[in-house]
Amino acid sequence: MLVSLRRSFNARRLAAAAGLTMVAAAPAPAQGAAALPPAKELIAKFVAATNATAIMAKHQSVRTKGRFELPAQGISGDLEISQARPNKTMMRINISSLGQIEQGYDGTTAWSINPMQGPRLMTGRELDAVREESSFGTPSRQGPNVASAETVEKTEMNGEPCYKVKMVWKSGRETFDCYSVASGLLVASTGKQESPMGTIEVTNLISDYKDFGGQKIATRLTQQVMGNEQVLILSTVDYDAADAASFEMPAAIKALVEKKP
Repeated sequence: MLVSLRRSFNARRLAAAAGLTMVAAAPAPAQGAAALPPAKELIAKFVAATNATAIMAKHQSVRTKGRFELPAQGISGDLEISQARPNKTMMRINISSLGQIEQGYDGTTAWSINPMQGPRLMTGRELDAVREESSFGTPSRQGPNVASAETVEKTEMNGEPCYKVKMVWKSGRETFDCYSVASGLLVASTGKQESPMGTIEVTNLISDYKDFGGQKIATRLTQQVMGNEQVLILSTVDYDAADAASFEMPAAIKALVEKKP
């Protein structure tokens, strides 16, 4: 549960004020093959379609609320996600039958707490992914954490024809985004995710874009992990509503940090 909600949620919710950087154009297609639009153009179209750059440039933080669901198990709970410049994140999910699940990053330390695994600090490749995905610029695939981007094919995902873009990150990990041919919006994302269970394949289906404060934001994310589905449904987005206290480590995490060599 909750293997990569942070990454997939951010991928369609936030964007930065910075311009496109370090995004490589796709190589020329083979003779006779249909030309694929460069990744840089697809990412720019996505940012323009959501109006993310103009809106996010005005704000220092974002707080989003909604619902988390495990449809097959009949489980649901309240969801709250906060993000602040330059790279702080916090997610809390309250499920009556399980308890509270938390996951955060304060710019240095990434951690999680849930009733099944208890408190733990993220390390290695898992920490790399959190660090790279937590920047305000990362969700729109902008900034120094993105090493390159290349359009690899035209395909169909989430019921829409889309262009698949291979993202290579500074740490060396790879993910794949699919941008709608018709709207330019991000409709799906796939990749391998590090977790306590090892490396797993994750598919995110992204839909139901709505306007919040002039920014178009996807309000439904269906994540497919190891044959299971978990769903995030957003209801509110409040800009500049996350204060410093929102990102404070719980006592159990502070204790683990103090024990580190």
